[in-house]
Amino acid sequence: QLDATAVLTLGKDMTLRDFAQGAYRMRGIGKGQRIHLFIIPEVHELIVKNACLGGLPRTRGSAGALTPSQMLSDVAAWLVVNSVNSERMQYNMLQVQNLTNVWRKNAWISVKDHYQALSGPHLAAYLKVFNDPVDQAVSRFVRKPKTFMDLVEKHVQTHPQFINTDEDRAVIDSIRANAQALDADRSQTGFHGEQEQEQEQEQEQEQEQE
Repeated sequence: QLDATAVLTLGKDMTLRDFAQGAYRMRGIGKGQRIHLFIIPEVHELIVKNACLGGLPRTRGSAGALTPSQMLSDVAAWLVVNSVNSERMQYNMLQVQNLTNVWRKNAWISVKDHYQALSGPHLAAYLKVFNDPVDQAVSRFVRKPKTFMDLVEKHVQTHPQFINTDEDRAVIDSIRANAQALDADRSQTGFHGEQEQEQEQEQEQEQEQE
């Protein structure tokens, strides 16, 4: 219908792309069709927090005083920040994957070339490198967020016996430089995505399990 109205909700991890995909299900936006945006209090609090970081005078109770244009601007800004945090988290995960590939590659070569000589605990030590344990324990304490560099260093210190060549060390140094740049950028912008912190904590727990 040309005068139909749709309801669009916001999730705490929604990005601008997700929002746009949902909104453009209404093919007649601007031609009679409209969208009502439903925001639960918890998500609105995240939007307000993001707006305050951007220097805007927002409070939890300020939603009623904002014009629709101002509210939509706040929502759009929050969605863009979520998009940036999502991309950053994926980049961090790629860096960790590249890091673990260093010792996994060396462990695989050793197992492939010397599998007949490996047995018992020696073989188990090589195979353990490929494990991805899942920690389902719930901590009683709120973990303090650590830098990405801390996570990288913790990974490196866990498998020193599989870092053998100058090429391996060059890859690790490159990832360290990337991690340092990411941490510096995050400290300057002041935007600490909850999603990114949760992912870093999960990676830290997996490392502790190893």
